[in-house]
Amino acid sequence: MKQLPKELWKYFWDVKAEELDIEKWPKQVIPRLMDYGNTSAISWMRHEYSEDLIKDTLKTMRGISRPSAYYWARLLEVNMEEVKCLQKPYRQIPYGV
Repeated sequence: MKQLPKELWKYFWDVKAEELDIEKWPKQVIPRLMDYGNTSAISWMRHEYSEDLIKDTLKTMRGISRPSAYYWARLLEVNMEEVKCLQKPYRQIPYGV
């Protein structure tokens, strides 16, 4: 099991971060760091995970906040229409719910 660095545990307040297998659960780690990570956390994420996996996570995970999704889509040059959380059914859900 590959563990999350201790300095990133603060972003995973709702789980036992020390037991989080980053290889088994990348699509739970990546969105959390996209939404809440600081520069160091983002740097670690981009080093640890391939750009393709990060893009795929952005495209498929509904739980990424809209502001983060817009930012990452522009940064990674992903078409906004491919980002699930930016599609009409998800845009109607109030932010933060």
